[in-house]
Amino acid sequence: MKKKRVFYLLTALILSSLLIIHQSCKKDDELPEESPYLSVTLHRLILKHDLYYQLKHHERSIEMEFSQPIDTGTVAGNITFSDKSGSLSSHYDLVISGRKELTLISKFVLLTTGRRYLLKVIRLIV
Repeated sequence: MKKKRVFYLLTALILSSLLIIHQSCKKDDELPEESPYLSVTLHRLILKHDLYYQLKHHERSIEMEFSQPIDTGTVAGNITFSDKSGSLSSHYDLVISGRKELTLISKFVLLTTGRRYLLKVIRLIV
């Protein structure tokens, strides 16, 4: 009688263990949704030495074209224009239309030939 109980107990333990392992190894049929990858093209600028884009000192705007339309609500603070002295945020405006973004540089700002300017794009949502 005692052997039967031990046998049933062991069988129940093994079957419940197998059931738990089977459930934990079950794969979802749905793949996780990947966030879209954005690429950007700077049509009016010239790529130099595969390192940087040359911006002429008399240019008043920088046009970027994204691979997909971007959410205009995510642009503020995520596209910045700066130089070695820091942000030039008070000297440019951003204009967005679908896939195109235009950084309009104030006419009161003189871009210096040979100076490095940084246009940074982070965390945009399509």
